[in-house]
Amino acid sequence: MKKMLLSLAAALLVVEAAAQDPKFHIFLCFGQSNMEGNARIESIDSVGVSDRFLNLSAVNFPDKSRKMGKWYKALPPLCRETTGLTPVDYFGRTLLEYLPQDHKVGVVHVAIGGISIDGYMEERIDDYAATAAEWMKPMLAAYGGHPYRRLVEMGKIAKRKGVISGILLHQGETNNSDPEWTKNVKTVYERLLKDLNLKAGDVPLLAGEVVAADRGGICAAHNVSIDTLNRVIPTAYAIPADGCPQNFDFLHFTAAGYRELGRRYAYKMLDIWGIGHPEIQVPKTESPLVSMMSGAITFNYFAPDAQSVLVCSPFLSAPVPMTKGRYGNWTVTVTPEKREAYPYYFIVDGVPTPDPANAEHFDASLVKVPEMPAFGRRRP
Repeated sequence: MKKMLLSLAAALLVVEAAAQDPKFHIFLCFGQSNMEGNARIESIDSVGVSDRFLNLSAVNFPDKSRKMGKWYKALPPLCRETTGLTPVDYFGRTLLEYLPQDHKVGVVHVAIGGISIDGYMEERIDDYAATAAEWMKPMLAAYGGHPYRRLVEMGKIAKRKGVISGILLHQGETNNSDPEWTKNVKTVYERLLKDLNLKAGDVPLLAGEVVAADRGGICAAHNVSIDTLNRVIPTAYAIPADGCPQNFDFLHFTAAGYRELGRRYAYKMLDIWGIGHPEIQVPKTESPLVSMMSGAITFNYFAPDAQSVLVCSPFLSAPVPMTKGRYGNWTVTVTPEKREAYPYYFIVDGVPTPDPANAEHFDASLVKVPEMPAFGRRRP
């Protein structure tokens, strides 16, 4: 009897392998709001999408006649009916620009705005869901209350048609600087591999950075955890977010930011496959960036060959050293006590220098910190 069961299991594996198209590359995508898609879908995002880019719907889309567990052309939104543009949209499109014409790309997309990594851990999800904010509960319910199980369920369906070639993650704002985050991501990744019978060497984990320091990212400190994820997961790769435009909250990317971040996910996958592609082009970052909500100012200065850059302004008690990013952009975020207009300048390797990115030149440039908008003020 035991031999018969083993023979049957082996036969089923052979049948599954035979049904899989090795040229159909499937990616599991999960995370929180930036993976879910926080930017409004623009007209450019719904045109020119290849028939070779497919989305396995993880939920029903009643208004778009999409059903859970069925493949559709990957037109946005990919996550749920009311979500927006995501990095995954341009990840798949970019891959197909470099893959042979007889190859396809498929994505399985499960994401919930604001969710902690705990929400993807089987031993914690019940307690997590029970104490979740009311606005999150409908999103959890869309995945049957168990987003991880839904991802695995869809992954098993996806494997019938193609080969799971990678896992895309964008999550961490809710776990900003959480020392347990990397360990918990490792747990989720390894469970996905086990539950879907995958090998780490064949299925890398691509983890995108949150809004970066050069864009004034509120959670930019968490990028240290993302960048060092490969210390605990050797097959993990960090996707840089430097220069990717963010919206007013300094937490989410704009549509342009998602397009650029999606391309960078694709470039990394192409690197892993050994397929050539253009170098990452970091968009020029305006300086300074001012948060209307907090009044924080992010100063930027591009000087890849400089050894030291400081920013000076009357609201600062002393010149403040700036930190050099990986692409030569120096940045620092500070918050004045009052919302006013302030002159400022940089000291670049000891030389006082006005901001070349700021049109309001005199002896120094000018930064204006506007009054907090009415909707952002606290009630007395």
